[in-house]
Amino acid sequence: MQSIFLGILSITFLGLTIFGLYTTFSKKLHDDYFDTLLDDTSGYVLFFGLIGKGLLWICKKNISKEILYRDF
Repeated sequence: MQSIFLGILSITFLGLTIFGLYTTFSKKLHDDYFDTLLDDTSGYVLFFGLIGKGLLWICKKNISKEILYRDF
């Protein structure tokens, strides 16, 4: 159950990271469609995606596999 939860969180943070990178580096899309919506938020989306992905990686490395894959 925990591995499914960590998998969902990992995919979510990876998606946020990819979306943040995409909106940060594609200036034409940013200017044409998201000028007012993502003016200040694309950096925050990228930041939270990278931080979340890093925290999940640290948790996976530090939590023992017995605790991580234990069934409830």
